[in-house]
Amino acid sequence: MSPSPPGCWSILAILPAHWSPSGRTQGRLVDRLYGRAEDDTFPTAYRANTPQALTRLAEQTGFSIVALDTIADPTYLAFNQTLFTLMCALDNRLPADRRIHIVGVFRKSDGRAQ
Repeated sequence: MSPSPPGCWSILAILPAHWSPSGRTQGRLVDRLYGRAEDDTFPTAYRANTPQALTRLAEQTGFSIVALDTIADPTYLAFNQTLFTLMCALDNRLPADRRIHIVGVFRKSDGRAQ
């Protein structure tokens, strides 16, 4: 599972890093919103978080894609029942390419015809 960069909520998660390259803004938000220590945030360097990148990497490394889907996650910003209900309604209306997570199943190709 990987976060999908074009996902609406992923974009919101990226913004604090642009406001404060040191990560302090993101750390403070994580502390306030999720109750985790500021130290519990880390810089990210995603290289395999789009369906296109995953497909390319699978081909380059001898894997075949069994399944590759995007899924919504209404809990991402659901800090209370009202926000959870709102997030469920919003997530159900998002196009597939705007959902927050990518989930895939890959199989190592053995070189034999199937």
